[in-house]
Amino acid sequence: MTEDETLALVLQNGEQNIKFGYAGDEEPRTVLNNYAVKDAMGEFTFGIPPARPTFQVLESIVRGHISNWDILEKVWLHSYTLLKVNPEDHPLLITDVPLTPKETREKMT
Repeated sequence: MTEDETLALVLQNGEQNIKFGYAGDEEPRTVLNNYAVKDAMGEFTFGIPPARPTFQVLESIVRGHISNWDILEKVWLHSYTLLKVNPEDHPLLITDVPLTPKETREKMT
């Protein structure tokens, strides 16, 4: 690979987990639970189950369909943070289930 080439990233949205890493790697670099936890102060954490009833679990994908775009985008951005990469510096391949509606696929782009 030359200096001018940039590694593509691969993001797999699953109902339980999001897997994120570089194309060509054997394993994803990060695997996150596919939800966010919102505390009483409105702060978000990712992949940490709530320890107290004051926390609210917000799922982004339910029964294979995206149910909360805002949370999904927050999880995606958190994935970039974990990899320590700028989203604008890497092409991205997003996988989805075969029967994903056209409107959803268009919104992901």
